[in-house]
Formats: sequence, structure tokens, C-alpha cells
Amino acid sequence: DELRYLSLDGNNFSGSIPDVFTGLTNLERVYLNFNEFNGVMPSSLCFLREEGVLEDLWSDCGGYPITCTCCTVCCDMVAECDEMASQQGGSD
Repeated sequence: DELRYLSLDGNNFSGSIPDVFTGLTNLERVYLNFNEFNGVMPSSLCFLREEGVLEDLWSDCGGYPITCTCCTVCCDMVAECDEMASQQGGSD
């Protein structure tokens, strides 16, 4: 509940990302890039992005088999990351 930053980047984690982020309403930044995750980004993380709580969500959606429609930055394993213009948060 108090967690604000989650940095798991560069740990060679693999498999799917569990959907366990629902109660983390203070979570502002999540870095999951430079791992070997696959599957789909958990809906609980995308919900936090849609609600404007989660400002940054980085993942390996630029070259690995993970689908992320709510990531702010997609990376690949050549250390290149691209900001996703369509996913940039902003105040209306």
C-alpha cells in the first residue's frame, strides 16, 4: 500500500508478470525492463496508469514477447528504450 517505486529492471526475470498490483494505490513508477518477461502486462498496472496514479511504466515491449498497451516506455535488449507518445500521461 505504501510502495511508490518498484525497480526490477535488469534482473533476468522470466515468465509472466503476476496481476498483484491492485491495492498499490501509491505506486508512481514501475521499471520491469531488461528482463525476459512474456505475456500481457497485468490489468492492475494498466488500471493504475489509466487512473493517473502510475506515472511511469517501463517494460521490454520493444523486442520481447510482452504485450503492453499502457507502458510509457518500451525497451529492447540492445539497451534502447523509446517513450510511447500515445501512452504519455498528462493532465486534462
